[in-house]
Amino acid sequence: MSLKQFVEQKYCLSCQGCCRFQDANSIWILRLFNQERRRLKLEKNTLTPIKYKDIFFCPYFNQTKNYCKIYRKRPLDCQLYPILLNRDKNKIFLVVDNKCSFIKDKKQTKKFKKYIHYLTRVLQSKKFIKKISKNYDFITTYPSDVAEIIELKKLSSLFHGAKPSSA
Repeated sequence: MSLKQFVEQKYCLSCQGCCRFQDANSIWILRLFNQERRRLKLEKNTLTPIKYKDIFFCPYFNQTKNYCKIYRKRPLDCQLYPILLNRDKNKIFLVVDNKCSFIKDKKQTKKFKKYIHYLTRVLQSKKFIKKISKNYDFITTYPSDVAEIIELKKLSSLFHGAKPSSA
């Protein structure tokens, strides 16, 4: 699944924010669909970050040149960022990571609202719902430094009563 991007590639790859983690078990570490895991030839649905100096990096991120080795075919979790799918009990929300410097002054723009409408439509499509129903671990609960945008009611109804395993 390929998504339209909100954050421009030029800005995204010049930033020093994402693809970096404070610890090897960070909640922010990329989650993969089963299909993405198989394509990347990985054994589990999360990436194992690589330690470089005092920080952990996505194994597909070249920290010295500041670029993603798989940018054009990166997983959905990466394509969504700084927008995230967040689970709050049995409700699923689109949220935005407030740490993203690009998004801070753009959350109230028409362009952003149009993009959220587009994501809402795509992420509640039959195709995506079928995909997520086989990948419950893709959606997690993020800490309080995310801002709720909108509930995805079709996804929430999928999770209602379900007992997804933890990532």
